[in-house]
Amino acid sequence: MRWFWPGLAPSEGSRQLQAARERARDAQLSPALRARLALADATISLVFGDYAHSLAAAEAALTLARSLGDEFEIAVALRACAQAMRLLGRVAESMEFLEDAAARFRRLGATRFLALTLDVLAAHHRAEGDLSLARFELEEAIAAARVTGFERGLQMFEVNLAELEFASGNVMRAIELAEAAVTRSYAVYVPRVFGIARANLAGYYAALGRWDAARQCALQAIVLGREAQRPQTVARAIEIIAAAAAEEGRPELAARLCGFADASLAALGSERDPAEAARREQLLATLERYFDGPKFAALRASGSALTEEAALELTGAVPQRASVA
Repeated sequence: MRWFWPGLAPSEGSRQLQAARERARDAQLSPALRARLALADATISLVFGDYAHSLAAAEAALTLARSLGDEFEIAVALRACAQAMRLLGRVAESMEFLEDAAARFRRLGATRFLALTLDVLAAHHRAEGDLSLARFELEEAIAAARVTGFERGLQMFEVNLAELEFASGNVMRAIELAEAAVTRSYAVYVPRVFGIARANLAGYYAALGRWDAARQCALQAIVLGREAQRPQTVARAIEIIAAAAAEEGRPELAARLCGFADASLAALGSERDPAEAARREQLLATLERYFDGPKFAALRASGSALTEEAALELTGAVPQRASVA
C-alpha cells in the first residue's frame, strides 16, 4: 500500500491504513514492518493536512530504520520528516533532512527516490526565490524519471516545473509542460496530480485571457478534484470560473463564486501562491466596478454560505470522470 496509495482516493488510503493498524495490534510485527507502516501513516496524514501527526509518524519510522541500520529506509524516512517539517514552518530543519536524504539516495543509486527528493528541494528553493536552482533540481528530477520509466513521478515533476516557469513569466512554456502532464494521464491516471495539472492549466489560460479554455480546464479540474477528494483543487478551479464570469459580464455569479472560493480555501488553511493572489486581486477589482460596497459584500457572503454542490450547480460542472483528451 505504501507505494501504491497515490492511485487511491485519500479516504481509501486511510481506510487501508486503518485496517493495517488493526491487524498490527493482533500481530507481532518486525521493526522493519512497523517502520513501513509508520511511513504509510506519515504519507497519508500529509495528504489529509495533519502535518503534526505526519511528522510524528515519520520520526517513529526514522528511529526504527536507524535501529535497523537500513540506509534506504533511513533516507525515505528523512524525506518524509522533511516534507512535514516544511509544512509546519520548520524550513531550516527540513532542508537539512532533505539534503541528507538526497545524499543517501545518490550513494544507494536509488534514482527514483532521488528524483522525488529533488522535487521537494526544488519547492524549497522556489519558495526562497531561487528559481534557477529550483529549475535545475526539477530538470534533474525529470531526467531521472525518464531514465527509470517513472511515469507518475514525471507527470508530477512536469506539473511543478510548469508552475516554476509560470512564476518566471514563461507562460507558453508553462502551458507546454502542463499539457504534457495532462497527456501523460493516458498512461498514468492519478486524479490528484491530474486535477492539479488541469487547475494550473486553467490559470495559465486565464493569464492569457483565453477564458473559454480556462473555463473548460477548470471544469475538468473540478471533476478530478472531487474524485481525488481534494477540495482545494475544486475551490481553486471555481475561483478561475469566477474570474471568467467577471470578464464575460456576469458579475453576480462571479461575486458569489468568489465568496465560495474564499470561504473554502480559508477553511482548508490553503494559501494562494503569488500568481493566484494576483488573479484574485484582479477579480476583486473587476467586481468592485460593478457593485457598491454593501451589495458586493452581500453577494460574497451569499457565496460563502454555499455548499460545494450548490457552487458546482452554478458553475455547470458535471459529476463524471474528466477526459484526458
